[in-house]
Amino acid sequence: MDYLNNLEDNFKEICNECHHKGLEKCNYRKCNIGFADYVVKNIKNNTTYSVADGESLIPKDDFKYYDEKVISISDI
Repeated sequence: MDYLNNLEDNFKEICNECHHKGLEKCNYRKCNIGFADYVVKNIKNNTTYSVADGESLIPKDDFKYYDEKVISISDI
């Protein structure tokens, strides 16, 4: 499951560069990257490969700018 560890590392890097990190605005339920990290952690911890009603849980109001170079980094 190295790909899950790689995803977690990538999400951590993206979060570290986010200007909302550590503030009240930092909420994984309202952030696409935070939500993706939450899903990956659940997959790893619970060996679950889907989230019930997951599509409805995806944050729809996350309009933050994510650096294209950071987002495109992936070792999947």
